[in-house]
Amino acid sequence: MFQESTFTAGDVTLNVAEGPANGPPLVLLHGVSRRWQDWVPLLPTLVARFHVYALDFRGHGASGRAAQYHVIDYVRDAVALLDHIDGEPAIVYGHSLGAMVALAVGAERADRVRAIVLEDPPFETLGPEIRNTAYRAMFAAFGQLAGAGRNVAELARELAEVDLSAPGKAHRVRMGDIRDASALRFLASCLNQLDPRTMATLVDGTWLTGYDLPALLSAVRSPTLLLQGEKSYGSMLADTSAAEVEAAIADCTRVRVEGVGHLIHSLKSEETLRIVSGFLEAIS
Repeated sequence: MFQESTFTAGDVTLNVAEGPANGPPLVLLHGVSRRWQDWVPLLPTLVARFHVYALDFRGHGASGRAAQYHVIDYVRDAVALLDHIDGEPAIVYGHSLGAMVALAVGAERADRVRAIVLEDPPFETLGPEIRNTAYRAMFAAFGQLAGAGRNVAELARELAEVDLSAPGKAHRVRMGDIRDASALRFLASCLNQLDPRTMATLVDGTWLTGYDLPALLSAVRSPTLLLQGEKSYGSMLADTSAAEVEAAIADCTRVRVEGVGHLIHSLKSEETLRIVSGFLEAIS
């Protein structure tokens, strides 16, 4: 059903999976450390109504390696994909890093974006303040394990032991305590195709360099759906950031998905499809 192909975007070659032309274009942008197959739980439903394009960002999946891995560099990848597919304006749906990119694309290329779906964008959570969270150690571990081409089962076992304890907290939390074996195995397969250097800007706190959230928000004109998980379950989208997005974008629909943290479409696929489908069917 999906055909993978590559195209050139500046100094990097990008991989994209394309579904049949069953409707308007829908671009899917995955989170950091993932690859386009992260969207598989939603694809059977989405492909029936849309012409789906699922991108591998630079340094991820089957895309080429690059010199720079800031959020603004991934924005260039998504803009290049829009230019590559051309045609009518696209719906751009991103998760995590992909959501931050989707917002920027909607601001910078309003003429090419019909609507935006933002799934739990982390914003400042993964900026300079990352050193005060457990995410810094997690991404550092990803960098050490990435790109090794090792046995997936063995790598999944190592991922289960990654320490996710917050700085200053005595209680140890393992990745295996919060993600099941299947999720760890998929993540291991993603890390096998990940450039370890993608983690460097996250770990050193420079990932957001050049990403001006207030300026981007002021430029968005497209209808926008903001999906937010629950903080107690691991959502990376702070209430202050969610409120800022909701206040700045005139046509913004904010939905808090109960009982799930950051991986909304993976862990609550049916509910995600219900919410996203309702939003998209209401776009004129």
